[in-house]
Amino acid sequence: MHKIICLMLCELLFSMIYAQNLIEDGSFEEIECPGNPINSISDVAPWYVTGADAYWLQVNCPFDPIASGAVVALKSNIDPYRGLAYISLESLLSASGYFLSEGMGIKLTTPLKTGHYYYFEMGYINYEDVLSTDFEGDQCDVSPPRPMNVLFAEEQIFITSESRQVIDGFIITNVITNGTIKLTVSAPATNNFQRNEWRSFWDCFEANGDEQHVAVTGTNGRSTTDINCFDDDSPDFLYISGHAIDALQLVEIPKRIDTSLLMCPGGIEVNLLGFVEGPFVDKAIFIWEDGSTNTTRQIIDPGIYTIEMNLPCVSVPITLNIEEVSCRADIYLANIFTPNNDGLHDELVPIISSALPIGSYSFDIYNRWGERVFHTRETSEGWNGKINGTVPVEGVYVWIIEYSLDDGSGNMLYERGDVTLIGN
Repeated sequence: MHKIICLMLCELLFSMIYAQNLIEDGSFEEIECPGNPINSISDVAPWYVTGADAYWLQVNCPFDPIASGAVVALKSNIDPYRGLAYISLESLLSASGYFLSEGMGIKLTTPLKTGHYYYFEMGYINYEDVLSTDFEGDQCDVSPPRPMNVLFAEEQIFITSESRQVIDGFIITNVITNGTIKLTVSAPATNNFQRNEWRSFWDCFEANGDEQHVAVTGTNGRSTTDINCFDDDSPDFLYISGHAIDALQLVEIPKRIDTSLLMCPGGIEVNLLGFVEGPFVDKAIFIWEDGSTNTTRQIIDPGIYTIEMNLPCVSVPITLNIEEVSCRADIYLANIFTPNNDGLHDELVPIISSALPIGSYSFDIYNRWGERVFHTRETSEGWNGKINGTVPVEGVYVWIIEYSLDDGSGNMLYERGDVTLIGN
């Protein structure tokens, strides 16, 4: 009788959903050095600016500290959120109470689908303000809320201004954009969004359909600052501020998840975080049909289980079909074989049947003195009876098969038996 030792519960994930980032080069790693002292960029494939130039920072492309001294968005002491590069953008709050901010946009690898839900994530920084030297800060609130916005549109996103009033050398009365704001990075209560350190932003939304471009900008348009606090002696702008963005991700959230698991008799530990590959998984709240919110739990009985994966914008149903199987492989070897080249039983090859895939594998044969005469790690390879190329030697040989099931455990199982070799 063959002896098999299974040291743990055996699990197989039949289906896996992979979330693909729809933003190409979301970490800005592929942009070449701008070649100017302040690293100013305009359109650099695949990215484009939504208005004025932006600033690209890369650890291997230093900028001139003297030439960049007046640029608020350039910080030599801040490393990228991830990788080697990030984008910095400036914003200006004019004395007439309007924001004008730089932004970066890109065409998505795939248009968004009507009624489908998407998850967006990025690292961001809001820098401290540089006040106008001619402005007395106690005249009015110079720190109104100034969130960053994530916009989507069918065409390339642009931000322009209609002209009526001269403000700090350019004319602004109204800011125009063809993009639709889908997500807003609201200012945290602490220090009014002035952190000078990387933070993480994530949220999700329902697509209108056919959106092909995404852009991230600072605030554009009327601020909440009381413009009545200004007079003729006020400067052209209240302050210039900036923000940085890095590691942008946009992925589609699945409408539902159906998956099957095989378990050994006695139960299985289910980890819901392993069913979907995507940045939104660890942000979700999972609710089982019995009300449990644990991401892992022990399942004893086979059957169909239902769970809801809840995100701020959508609830995704998960169906688990858990089937019970034997946690052993059925392995058969003949008791006798005759390697005499007559076409019958000339090779000793194991016949293996298993509900779970075989992981690592070795097949060894020993003579009666305990010397190994054959070894292979291929399940399809057998022994032809020869030892070091010589003719087969009749007698009884011991075989040992060591293998693991592809269940993620890495634990080894064993089978042992003997076979009689007959020469002619």
